[in-house]
Amino acid sequence: MNYKSIIAEAYQLTSEHPNLHWFGFWPAILDILAGGAVLFYQIFATLNHILNPKKSIFKVFEPLFDFAKQHLTLTAWLAVIAGLVLLLRFIVPVICNASLIQMIAGIRRGKVISGGRSIAKSFLMFIPLFELSIIIGFFSLHTILIELAFTYRNLPPDVFELILIPMIFFGLFTVLAAFFIVYAEFFLILEGKSVNKSIGSSLRMVMQNFRHTIILGLLMLTIGIRILISVILIGVVPAAIGWLSMKFFANLPINTAITLAGVVGLIILYFSGRLLGAVNVLITGGWTITFLELKANEKMEEKEEAALNEMGVQGSAILQIQEMQKKIIQMQSQIIQQQGSEMPPELQNPMQKQLERGDATIVQNTATTVIDVQSTPSGDQITIEHEVAEIVEQVQPETKPQPTAPEETR
Repeated sequence: MNYKSIIAEAYQLTSEHPNLHWFGFWPAILDILAGGAVLFYQIFATLNHILNPKKSIFKVFEPLFDFAKQHLTLTAWLAVIAGLVLLLRFIVPVICNASLIQMIAGIRRGKVISGGRSIAKSFLMFIPLFELSIIIGFFSLHTILIELAFTYRNLPPDVFELILIPMIFFGLFTVLAAFFIVYAEFFLILEGKSVNKSIGSSLRMVMQNFRHTIILGLLMLTIGIRILISVILIGVVPAAIGWLSMKFFANLPINTAITLAGVVGLIILYFSGRLLGAVNVLITGGWTITFLELKANEKMEEKEEAALNEMGVQGSAILQIQEMQKKIIQMQSQIIQQQGSEMPPELQNPMQKQLERGDATIVQNTATTVIDVQSTPSGDQITIEHEVAEIVEQVQPETKPQPTAPEETR
């Protein structure tokens, strides 16, 4: 497998098909909004626990609660928007990712699949896709870090120290499990398998192609730097919006300040989403191309195995011919060494030359002879002696006894 060509093809696909970027853009926007809120809370709550362990997190957010009481209408609208974003966060990434995989696979196979058709097909398989996304999300590094921060804040120090080592091992296990199910969504989307069968097929494919998978994963991580970009964008964008609101718009009326901060935040959010969306397309394209390559190799191996099975008796006969050929060559060498002469080139490997010339008649006759000899009580000995007799006759024609001249000539 040529990793350089896979990455080059994924980059070319990303640059030549800008319509694919929108299927990475919308999940990126939702990741920044929803993920940014979760990350902001986890960081803020953890820092508050470290700096002020006796101060409740709810007291830290008391100014926000007071703001909500004073502006009930605005708070209600913000709550509706937050709920809508949370709902879309569970739906849009699943649909967009499945559609993106279908479109990339179609482009590589030479079939153009429209965005509407891929979205419709993704909605039809939404339930298994959502189930698989929950399983993959459970084994993500993001989930492990959130669980670690939660236990650190809410458990006594002695208890946390006691379970820290098991949690680290559990985190390593989840990362390893996520690695082994990396192809599951491709089996589900492109081959229509169930969730359980997709996970099993992914496990088998990773085990059969472990080196290819881990090398490509490291390359994708190095080139895309997806996690680093995600963390930066998810953390910086909400912080930038809040900082701008407090720094520049603090002295303005509340509605004007919120409007200006929202406009600036949307601009930052748009460009961040475009960048992260392009990275998503590149990563998804690389894994999709890899999956298609591995499946093509599997199908080729299955065809070769089926062809060998269909050969049946003929295939076993050819193998027996090759074994007989080795025995004959050994006997030829022994005979010629006894005579003190070298083996002629035309007798070094006669059967191989027949096969290279494609002499089907000779090969077929030899195979038939082998099968007939197997049915006789004397076994391979008859065949070997017969072949050697012919070869010896060709090697030493001078040693044949000369016919005796008639008496009249004498």
